[in-house]
Amino acid sequence: MKHEDRRNKLILIVDDDSDIRNYARELLETSGYRTLCATSGKEAIKVLHAETPDLILMDLNMPEMGGFEAVRVLRERTETRAIPVLIFTDQLEKEKILEARELEVKGYIAKPLNIKTFLEKVTAALQ
Repeated sequence: MKHEDRRNKLILIVDDDSDIRNYARELLETSGYRTLCATSGKEAIKVLHAETPDLILMDLNMPEMGGFEAVRVLRERTETRAIPVLIFTDQLEKEKILEARELEVKGYIAKPLNIKTFLEKVTAALQ
């Protein structure tokens, strides 16, 4: 994806860990993407009432509303159903992989973030 095409892409980063959230934001913005951030699934749902991102990066374990619960809500709403989701995780347990498939997530991004892999997965999810 060309750098100028990235400026048209908005990515919502949802993670309760400010270090990860800020690092992901910095990587994405340095690569030319626009970003929004939320600290929980509940906050992400509120953001999605005002903005429609091209991609959502969703942590699984968060207070108030976890990642899978938030994705379920997104999939129930017509206006957010088709937004691709990548899961941020440090755990790739079999039951979580199965649940993610049921929710039609585009893939996983392992924590801690590997810059090259992170940006490759974001680019692939946006195509």
